[in-house]
Amino acid sequence: MDRLRCRDMSKEVGIVEFIGRSLRERREAAHLLQEDVGAAARSVGMAWTQSTVAQIEAGTRRVSLPEFLLLPAVFRQLHKPLELSDLFKGAAAGIDRVRLTPETTMSPLAIDQILDGSFYATLPGDIEAPYSESAKKATAELVGKLRTLRDRRWPKGHLTDIHRALTEGGGEAERKASRRLHIPADDLAVVAFKLWGVSLTTERERRVGERLHNADARTVQATRGAVTRQLLSEISGELAS
Repeated sequence: MDRLRCRDMSKEVGIVEFIGRSLRERREAAHLLQEDVGAAARSVGMAWTQSTVAQIEAGTRRVSLPEFLLLPAVFRQLHKPLELSDLFKGAAAGIDRVRLTPETTMSPLAIDQILDGSFYATLPGDIEAPYSESAKKATAELVGKLRTLRDRRWPKGHLTDIHRALTEGGGEAERKASRRLHIPADDLAVVAFKLWGVSLTTERERRVGERLHNADARTVQATRGAVTRQLLSEISGELAS
């Protein structure tokens, strides 16, 4: 079912245990000792020892928010680059749900996307919470809509791509363009992402920026109109193909 999955409790752990497992995997992959990490942590102002690292990796000690934010600095001291999102990329083998509260879980991928700023591309199924029946129905309807748009306009696209297209492609420029081309605004948004990987508005401003530097308002407006006509021509070509 794409990325909407049923919960498997055997593959679900709490966030404290998950971070501990992931930290251990990163440390071992870098051929570092627990004492190495502890010493590096002390050098950036954290009162860690080898025992502290061992407790974290065992899931018996919580990493505070300040400590979590300092982890890249700790690994930099050891000349081992680390981004916070790395801790959720393929980490803790066999774990596909992370428990954030007693009733709410999230996939490691969704946490990774939050940390690298791309959470808008995540589908509702990546978060499991005690939804009401109306929320469950709304989620099912959204996924159905995304699949319909994918099948109609972008058969090889991923549902996350379709979701992102709808999220970012809902501006006034898209609505006007859809009326001019006599197609639904959602369809236009998906076709734009298929062609350029961004919304019509974003692509228009990118091209205008390439052509102009320090131009007056009238020139910018005229150029924006010309670029928009070119973009609509490209969309029309894609629709006709």
